[in-house]
Amino acid sequence: MILRTPEKLLGKTSGRGPPNDKESWWWNQDTQDKVKRKREARIIYERDESVENKEAKRARARAKAEGMHEMYEKVETSEGQKMIYNIAKRRDRATKDLTHIRQIKDGNGRVLSRGECIRARWKEHFEKLLNEEKPRRIREEGTHE
Repeated sequence: MILRTPEKLLGKTSGRGPPNDKESWWWNQDTQDKVKRKREARIIYERDESVENKEAKRARARAKAEGMHEMYEKVETSEGQKMIYNIAKRRDRATKDLTHIRQIKDGNGRVLSRGECIRARWKEHFEKLLNEEKPRRIREEGTHE
């Protein structure tokens, strides 16, 4: 009942509304022609853009294929074998979570590199950090913060 009454009074639409849902009393043939030319220009631009993108993709594919071909030729040499081994080592190291610190600066900015010096510096740092007294604010009686 509640839904049918407005439909009887106001009617029912497809739900789409007028095109662009804007006033168009000022729209004339000249405006329509210019908008049409603009759309056509955009289509031409997008077509040219896609041609350039295709050419760029082809150039990248060719360069990659040439690079891979050169690398495959290098792999056959002992130098290439070493190169592959080094790449594998670097990739392996990159995947590991290395927490070993090799160098650190002390409080005066000097670089420490010996293990015991580094551990001592970390100990000093955390002792200072965790035992530092922060100034406390004292609330006066009757005030609310």
